[in-house]
Amino acid sequence: MPEFSAEFWIGAGLTVLLALLGLGVGVGMDAKTKGEFRFVVVCFGLSALTVIYGIVELDMNTSLSFIWRMAFVCAACSIVVISLGESIRWVHARHLRASAISEEPPLPLTPVDHPLAEAGSLPSIPVDHAAKPPVPPIDAKPPTLESLFKSDVPYAAKIGNTNILQGPSGDRLNVRTQIYVDFTGKTKFVGYYIPHFDHTYEVCLGIVSSVKLTIEDAENGLQVTAGYKGEQTSLKDLTFSGRVLLYHEDFLSIPQKAEIIKTYTADGFDVNFRGPEYLGDQVVAWYHEHKQPKH
Repeated sequence: MPEFSAEFWIGAGLTVLLALLGLGVGVGMDAKTKGEFRFVVVCFGLSALTVIYGIVELDMNTSLSFIWRMAFVCAACSIVVISLGESIRWVHARHLRASAISEEPPLPLTPVDHPLAEAGSLPSIPVDHAAKPPVPPIDAKPPTLESLFKSDVPYAAKIGNTNILQGPSGDRLNVRTQIYVDFTGKTKFVGYYIPHFDHTYEVCLGIVSSVKLTIEDAENGLQVTAGYKGEQTSLKDLTFSGRVLLYHEDFLSIPQKAEIIKTYTADGFDVNFRGPEYLGDQVVAWYHEHKQPKH
């Protein structure tokens, strides 16, 4: 067994400490503190550099042949770099989600709701409790993934349903489906909304076998037509484009997405992922559109 220097063991301890600090701050991230995201990235980056230093020192202290040492160094460094990228992406998504939650404007207090009203510090103002509060605009709040599932692709009509899928452990999950109907382009495609679930990856793989069945059920269960009399087009007349939209609340890693794409492509489908990263982009776009400053 190779002997390691004191610097190696100090670096190992520092790696664990930095990784735990970054993970702890990332989990408890508060969007009101601007420096937390940078702090987590720096912690993860220093931790990765320390691990790479340990890999190099291990390479220098081993008696293996050149080929085996180079293979080990390349494989280990690749794992470190990929892990660093995935960790930073995870923290960035949590930062965007925390920003969306923290930036929702607070509800104004009416005089009867004010904590000093009961003590008589504020003048009595008559309030019509029977009056209904004004209805806020549809886009008064930043979008959620579920609301995007409903509002995306505005040019197409949507036929919704719910499918019950079973996970590897026997848990049942209600997956919402939508058939997107574009009578102008004479095409149709399908989308799925997958709520938070421990086996999102397995559910995405399992959906591929139900895509055609979802469309057939809609065609057989509904009589949908459009167009002028004598020139009407039915749902069955539309061409299935092969496009499949997967709205998923939980993260999918790059290798998981690659395997899902491979599975769907084998059946002739074009799968599009709309997960936490997509939601983060849409939230940022919403704030830019509404010109609301970010804290």
